Amino acid sequence: NSITLPDNTPSNPTNLLFSSISNDDGVVINGGQQASQQVNIQAPADASSNNVFEIILPYSTVSLGANGELATYQSVIAHTAENTLIVEENVTVENLVVKGGNVRVYGKIDAITRDQSNADEFTYFYVEDGATIPANLDDAIIVVRNGVVEVSTADEFVAAAANVNISEIKLTADISYTSQQKVVIE
Repeated sequence: NSITLPDNTPSNPTNLLFSSISNDDGVVINGGQQASQQVNIQAPADASSNNVFEIILPYSTVSLGANGELATYQSVIAHTAENTLIVEENVTVENLVVKGGNVRVYGKIDAITRDQSNADEFTYFYVEDGATIPANLDDAIIVVRNGVVEVSTADEFVAAAANVNISEIKLTADISYTSQQKVVIE
């Protein structure tokens, strides 16, 4: 199944509510520059539903929610706007592949892969209170947990200092950094 979002007033949100997904291939959702800036997807809570999504919305922020109390997405391949893919509190994503954009997590993600086609230098995961993501992520993934950036390389440190409004940086490994540019942390 494929859904192409029509050109819309970009400021109007698009809500996609699924009651059941029965085909083996799941659902592909795509849209261009004039699609809604905010797309809300609600997958069925039914355990027999095939909640597999490929999201190709590079100009939209996409929120993954539940049509019911809880929802499990077996697989999500996402290319969203830089502003983010949002995994809501009542959602589990078993396998997430990020092709573009950043991720804000209120729920749970079991496995994360940063696709080779991802052109961003780094992918940021904003992990909120109570949310869970796996450890041992790709070096190009920077985790921001409750305003604290977790970095393990000098490149991650520089990227975090330049691109994230942070209150604290937590070094998860010994790093050394030499630069002709000044990095100021207040």
